[in-house]
Amino acid sequence: MGTKLTIPEWVGSTLTNGAFLDYAERSLAAYVAEGLDAISLTAIGMKLTESVDALKLAVNRQSAYDETSGVVRADNDRDALFKALYHAWEFLGGLSPNHPLAPHVETLRSEMDAYKGVWRHEMRKETTELQGFQAALSTEANNAALAALGLDRIAAALFEANNAARAAMESRSDERSSRAEEKASGTTPELRKAVATLLVQAARRVNAVYEINPENAAAAAAITKVAALVEEYKLVASQSKGKKKEEPEPAPAPEAAQ
Repeated sequence: MGTKLTIPEWVGSTLTNGAFLDYAERSLAAYVAEGLDAISLTAIGMKLTESVDALKLAVNRQSAYDETSGVVRADNDRDALFKALYHAWEFLGGLSPNHPLAPHVETLRSEMDAYKGVWRHEMRKETTELQGFQAALSTEANNAALAALGLDRIAAALFEANNAARAAMESRSDERSSRAEEKASGTTPELRKAVATLLVQAARRVNAVYEINPENAAAAAAITKVAALVEEYKLVASQSKGKKKEEPEPAPAPEAAQ
């Protein structure tokens, strides 16, 4: 019990942000549990607490916000409605040329073909394209064709969903900006470096306390606890080495208008 505590280099780089934050919080908790005063760590401990809290805010800032779910729902709604509108029109294209509805299908052909596959595009691009689609369908002839085919209500719901998606994205951007202002200043790498520096200082201080007085049970216990954490996260770091970040599937190329 009470061997020398060494904080390795991987503390500042190898671990993911989440794992590093977890390591830092648990290390701080181990020192606090033994009593910061008892191990001469009061000043460093206070600074470490502030730095860990700041890092926590920065890491959490990178996480998905609740507003994201609203954006996803609105985007899914408009995708479903556009597919319903497009494919209904597409299937109606199988009508015989002399069917009364066939001319209405043909009226909408240029607009439908121009915006085919719009649901596959990036969300903000899709928003703009659907606004263009709405403008293209706004002519008297197109409105009459949509109504004759029974697609006017689906089209109206589509454009309402597109407005909802745009509003949700704007709300999320505003919320991100306000939260970023409220939260810790500094980038995550900068905050990580500050925490890592304080962890090293804490280890050196506790080592010194123990070397001066090997009978200091609190220092011995703190060294043992944090040393165990170091070994635990060494394993985490080694397991994460060589793992490639999962690459997102490439977005499909936009389909050319026919």
